[in-house]
Amino acid sequence: MIKHNSEKNKFFLKFGQDLAFLKYRDLGEDKLEIFQTYVPRKQRGQGIAGKLAQAALEFAKSTGKKVYPSCSYVADFMDRHEEFRSLKIT
Repeated sequence: MIKHNSEKNKFFLKFGQDLAFLKYRDLGEDKLEIFQTYVPRKQRGQGIAGKLAQAALEFAKSTGKKVYPSCSYVADFMDRHEEFRSLKIT
């Protein structure tokens, strides 16, 4: 289950000792920058990065924020998923 730590601007998922996460910055003026997505090597290839991206983008959408995706994975994810394209700041 993906969790959101709003104090640390992070979405994360634990796998025992391992942690997959997505980090963002609040840029003010209703904008977020998503700058890092990380999945431990053992958990890669299972769609976890996509689930983290989706959770963060749904959060942005529900709070009325636009997203600057400086993380290349999230930028590509937004391009592939029409429901999030309108959130993208280029």
